[in-house]
Amino acid sequence: MIHSVQSPESVVTLQMNWKFAGFVVIGLPSDDFYKIDSVIQTPVSYIDTYWQEDKPLKKKPRNFIETNEKNDFT
Repeated sequence: MIHSVQSPESVVTLQMNWKFAGFVVIGLPSDDFYKIDSVIQTPVSYIDTYWQEDKPLKKKPRNFIETNEKNDFT
């Protein structure tokens, strides 16, 4: 399913209504990265998405594609 969301709250609602094995997030600016990443409860792949390396991330499966980050599957 391809679905566009406009806010972290929309991601929460989407997860409550559908059972997903994971998410693919495309083109997320660093300002929104932490808001969205904190509410996604499944593995996630980020394409063309950036975040600030000095901020800690909660451990969960993540894959970064075409970003300035390395893959993190821990």
